Amino acid sequence: MDRFYPRMNNTANGGANNGYTNDYYGDFNNYSNDYNSYNSNYTNDYGNYNDDYPADYHNDYNGLAGGLNGSSWNNGNSTNNGNGGNNGGNNGNGSGNGNGGSGNNGNGNSNCRITNTATVRGYVNGHGSSDPTLVTGEDSVTLGCIMADISKTADRESANAGDRIRYTITFRNMSDREMYNVTITDQLSPYLNAIATTINPAPQMGESLETGINIGRVPANASRTLTFTATVTDDVSEDIVNRAFADFNFRGANGQEQSASTPITSVTTTVENAGITVNKTANKNYVTANGEEVEFTITVTNNSSRGITDLVITDQLPANLVYVEDSTYIGDEMPINANPTGGIYIGELDGGDSITVRFSATVNLRNNM
Repeated sequence: MDRFYPRMNNTANGGANNGYTNDYYGDFNNYSNDYNSYNSNYTNDYGNYNDDYPADYHNDYNGLAGGLNGSSWNNGNSTNNGNGGNNGGNNGNGSGNGNGGSGNNGNGNSNCRITNTATVRGYVNGHGSSDPTLVTGEDSVTLGCIMADISKTADRESANAGDRIRYTITFRNMSDREMYNVTITDQLSPYLNAIATTINPAPQMGESLETGINIGRVPANASRTLTFTATVTDDVSEDIVNRAFADFNFRGANGQEQSASTPITSVTTTVENAGITVNKTANKNYVTANGEEVEFTITVTNNSSRGITDLVITDQLPANLVYVEDSTYIGDEMPINANPTGGIYIGELDGGDSITVRFSATVNLRNNM
């Protein structure tokens, strides 16, 4: 390769320069001819190498390469990322050549069926000089799925005692098979009284919301509803939570009857004026002497989900009870001098929370005489 580089010539005349140029191109042309000769021989040898293999083998190999690389395992319509691959694709819709089968997580359909196809291909070596033989095979597994859903809504978000609430329960069949004996059960809140004449579809003999109402058959990919109205009771003391679920039957691929249930669904209605509950106790049932001390405990509970403000607890002590100074406890705080006769200011009480006030008083039995 040394002759590729020109010899340096310090002569400044044109002849010397031309000689330099001729030497350079002469040497370069010789190098190029040698290279072309080498490249031609290499190409011929490569072509002869290709000729030694049967055409069918090359075509099959190219087809396989297309399945592996053109619709590649990693980047094309692939086993891992798309619609191809050797195993039909766990995450796509493909086969070994990138065109067939369907995968576990591929394009779903409305009838809720999952088909997973595996394909295999390879070559059996021939005997002697015979060509390799392409062999293929495939098999599929199809899974059916039974899917149902239930939801419940109320026509109002808040209510008070005496108000009416209309409920709508929707059962959805999201499968490719009809469901029958669909029975909706509503677990009514104790603060609701259902109005029987509003239940639709009307319950049959012996049916009720609490025991279940049969709404009949629900075709594949269809839904049915049950509606009713209920009245909020006068003694409501907390938010109303109403729950429902459904039982149903269907027939499997072999025609055998099977049963299933939906999860429980619920809807909550806020009770605006649920009121408060007051509970008062004493640490003894009897007193025996003047000056005997009694401790009283008052517990107040906010039964609503909404907070109460400016809460004041008052205890009008009778004449034979005298407040003990500095004996009042509000919750877990230190004792203070707050006579309940004049009212004890609590302030805010969040929904569902309770507050406890304790104080002591002495007995004056003479005032009972």
